[in-house]
Amino acid sequence: MQELLDRCGTQRDRAIVALLAYGGLRRSEVVTLDIADFDPGFGLPRVHGKGGHEAAVPLPALARAIVADHLRADRPDAAASEPLFVVRYPTIASKVIMRRMSGRHVWTLVRDLGERSGIKGPPRAPTRVRGRAAEANEESRSRSAAPASSPHSNHDRVREG
Repeated sequence: MQELLDRCGTQRDRAIVALLAYGGLRRSEVVTLDIADFDPGFGLPRVHGKGGHEAAVPLPALARAIVADHLRADRPDAAASEPLFVVRYPTIASKVIMRRMSGRHVWTLVRDLGERSGIKGPPRAPTRVRGRAAEANEESRSRSAAPASSPHSNHDRVREG
């Protein structure tokens, strides 16, 4: 995971990958986050998930530091009600339009990151980042017997039977 984080071009991209990987968030959940949804001492006290569910998502210290770095570097004067992740578009009149990032933008970011990292084979999508991180978290949990921290840990497993 550290290799992917190191290959990110911006603090914003690092924060997105950290939330996908360490928080187990879906791309739709990442793009709906506002600045007020982030607590540097905990992580994400409230994430609006699939099916209208809300869950608290504690983040490890590394992920919290990455998101805090993004806020300091890219959004220092943003209000708490503004989106955590935005895209900026220059206009002809030398102005910049800022808009909430879309899920498609996150998908493209992760796909391009996968290509730059030399990850072979389809798909290089946020779901794969989240899935691989969940597998790594599962292995470390089984060694430490710690409780699951992902709000999706039970939803993403294939049920046998």
